[in-house]
Amino acid sequence: MNETRVSATISAPVERVWALLRNFGDLSYFLAAEGVELLDSASPTTVGAFRRITLAGGGTGVEQLLGLSDLRHRLEYRYIDDPDLPFRNYVAEVSLIEITLDNRTLVDWRACYDVDPDHAESISNFIEFGVIGECMAGLRRLLE
Repeated sequence: MNETRVSATISAPVERVWALLRNFGDLSYFLAAEGVELLDSASPTTVGAFRRITLAGGGTGVEQLLGLSDLRHRLEYRYIDDPDLPFRNYVAEVSLIEITLDNRTLVDWRACYDVDPDHAESISNFIEFGVIGECMAGLRRLLE
């Protein structure tokens, strides 16, 4: 099992950051996403909900919300395996920590996944910079 972790501060109060992240049907902060659709008429905060993501490059992917805690400002989701991708069993967790001194938020984003050793470095870089890094940049763009 491989893990990629990215953390960053956002110059916005935790409530504003959480309001955006907790809506599983909103990926406006993910710059590579062209659109998102909740499947099966699910609520965007219902554990078990699925979303289909359409990427700007034309690909699609499906994710499932595994956990959501308003008290802990934490969510967990999984990417539904795609046989065309070189990783499997992708599960990510996003946690927010309030920085009270200057009203900012620490975002801690972790992804665990299985990957063939031949692709481990390239997939780790893709997840760190192309997925989580892009989400962090999008959060900053929208909230700061």
